[in-house]
Amino acid sequence: LQELRDAGVTVASASDNVRDYWLSCGSDYDMLAVWSQTQGLCHLETAPNEGTWADIVTTSPARAMGLLDETTSPLQVGQEANVILFPGARTASELFARPHNDRIVIRKG
Repeated sequence: LQELRDAGVTVASASDNVRDYWLSCGSDYDMLAVWSQTQGLCHLETAPNEGTWADIVTTSPARAMGLLDETTSPLQVGQEANVILFPGARTASELFARPHNDRIVIRKG
């Protein structure tokens, strides 16, 4: 994945989040779980540093689907934003290391 990204290819990771025949554990509509699985399976935990690959489950899928172009910032002054805070995680490795039931969800903030 790193080589593809370096070549300018939009690299994204996603899931339909459904427990079914193909993925019996699903991810219960949890993009943090998808990001965590992608980090582990693709060895991206520290490449080149933690947090670098956050876009693989956020802006990159939006760009791949044509919902966001390369010139548009996903966050703009005056726009509403949905944000999830993880107060129990001080680093990206702590974010992936354990479950976080203390999530704070802010919608249309």
